[in-house]
Amino acid sequence: MIEFTDESMEANKYSLENPPGDKWVLIRSGQAPSDIHRGSKIPKEWKDDTGHIFVNVDSTNQWLGYDRKNRIFVEPTMQWQSYAENVWARHHDTRTLIEDNLKKKDARSN
Repeated sequence: MIEFTDESMEANKYSLENPPGDKWVLIRSGQAPSDIHRGSKIPKEWKDDTGHIFVNVDSTNQWLGYDRKNRIFVEPTMQWQSYAENVWARHHDTRTLIEDNLKKKDARSN
């Protein structure tokens, strides 16, 4: 279960309708794969997923966790923030590499 800091409920009044950023991470439990998304809203299928949702705050580069019960984004512990950052970096780098290779291949085909 995700742990939030004591100050988190007061400090962050963001919601799914008013997210603080566009970099999203879904960390699922167990051996299920994590996922990332870039956009102004989370993917619809994530709303029903049981994993932990995080968003990166554009202005501070801090990761916030989504508290489903209270429907707001709150500050998780540093361990969870680091975990979200690592998931984003790992998946984003992989996707970027794949997209770049596809663009190069497409350019050679034309």
